[in-house]
Amino acid sequence: MTNISKDFDFLDTDMAVMVGGGGKTTLINRLACEYSLIGKTVIITTTTKIFPPRGFDYELLLLADDVEDSQGRISDLWPKNRIVVVGSDLNQDGKIVGLNSQQVNNLKCLADIVLVEGDGAQGRPFKAPRPWEPVIPELASLIIPVVGVECIGSPLTDEKFHSVEQIGILTGLKVGDSVREKDIAKILLDPLGYKKNVPSGASWVPFINKVESSQDRKRALLLSCVLKTAGVEKVLIGSAGMLGEISVV
Repeated sequence: MTNISKDFDFLDTDMAVMVGGGGKTTLINRLACEYSLIGKTVIITTTTKIFPPRGFDYELLLLADDVEDSQGRISDLWPKNRIVVVGSDLNQDGKIVGLNSQQVNNLKCLADIVLVEGDGAQGRPFKAPRPWEPVIPELASLIIPVVGVECIGSPLTDEKFHSVEQIGILTGLKVGDSVREKDIAKILLDPLGYKKNVPSGASWVPFINKVESSQDRKRALLLSCVLKTAGVEKVLIGSAGMLGEISVV
């Protein structure tokens, strides 16, 4: 199995924020497991809402409206588990309600790595951030915009895209138009897209996810080429699932 944490240069990272669509939660969960297996402490949290993780052991800590006493409470949990999921509450849908940016910043010194989900896509492979998104803490050191490869070439509808209206604003596309590699790249690179709210000095590494066939790989490489031509230093393609392979472009 490919070690994603090495591919993303996580060894120099203490807070990573996943944005976009197409597998943010899967990526966060895999990274959390990788780090815990080598003895690192991991906090998973969000500035939006997430479902509780499945498939591995963790401790859940709900901090209500403040995190002033979080250091002692989280420290008490590390002997039991290397992964702690932190939120403010559980809503009626069973989702963990997240923290604000400053509260997430306050968690940075409490674990080896803090993994943050910075926006929601309602399960769609891709989205454009709306005016109030993404919510990225200023202390984040790595931003990972995630794209589900199956959206490339699909018509612009709610089936595979979230925030369809915002995608149209940023690209000029109309509902039903084919969303091409250059359109995805436009949103990723636009100052009102996924270059928005990136802290100064933070790394920015796109991840094209759900690449599981030769056709998927061809589409992912075409998008990678557009991004690299535009000056993006590194793009990763592959599958964020626990057994998925990842390659660096």
